[in-house]
Amino acid sequence: MICPNCGANNAEGQTVCYNCGNPLPQAAAQGWTPPPPAGTPPSGTPPPPGPPPGGVPPAPPPTFQPAAGGQPPVQPPRRTSAGLAGVIAFLAVLAIGLLVFIVFVKGGSSSPQAAPSSPVATATSPPPVTTSAVPTTTTAAATTSAAATTAVPASPPPTKPGGGPKMFVLACSKISGGKCLGSTGLRPPFIRSGSDNRLVILIGLLNVPAGVNISATVLDASTGAPVVPTFTCVTTGASPFECRFHVLPPPGGFGRQTLEVVFHANGTVINPDNAPKGVVIEFV
Repeated sequence: MICPNCGANNAEGQTVCYNCGNPLPQAAAQGWTPPPPAGTPPSGTPPPPGPPPGGVPPAPPPTFQPAAGGQPPVQPPRRTSAGLAGVIAFLAVLAIGLLVFIVFVKGGSSSPQAAPSSPVATATSPPPVTTSAVPTTTTAAATTSAAATTAVPASPPPTKPGGGPKMFVLACSKISGGKCLGSTGLRPPFIRSGSDNRLVILIGLLNVPAGVNISATVLDASTGAPVVPTFTCVTTGASPFECRFHVLPPPGGFGRQTLEVVFHANGTVINPDNAPKGVVIEFV
């Protein structure tokens, strides 16, 4: 049964509304008479006395009264406006679309930068120190015969300051008083007597820096085989700089033999400035 006052649903046969406490209409044989509204005094009841002059009128009684069972009144549920729900749904869709735009559109437009390439260090070996083969200005000393010996300076003649490296080679019997004895000239082939087995190879260097490894290998010109072990010396940076190699003769002496001397500077084959085609020593 529906209460005509508050709209609460009451059980069938209930005489008083459990929510507002107002009497419920009852079925009658001759029709139903709706009850007076709440707060209306029954007919024949004198009106309540008014407030005294100058006084405060009493507060009206509350509209809802507790039911007979002592339960508190139940307020009707509030209904959310359909317009407000539509606005909330629109804002949610807009926020999701903005998030998708930022993540996929903005994020995809930026291309990753390539990582800078690290420099690769390369090692280069220093160029070998070579001796230029330039003919010297020294003139050959006059000889009287093929077997005659001439005394020549043990050191090469000086050159102008600041010039390039120079190399000068002589084949001597011995070096005495700063002179190469037993040499037949300043240029090869150097002619030596087969009966004299003494041999000193003199190397003079000018304008050669320190740390250059100079080696000399004496070969049999006919076979190309080494006659003695290779001689080596290392420059100190002094100019002039001398290397003296004393060659011991093989058993039985040199005899009639032609020797070829090969020179290296730091492993590179070089020819002296006074022997651009190589050093040859002939024993006759």
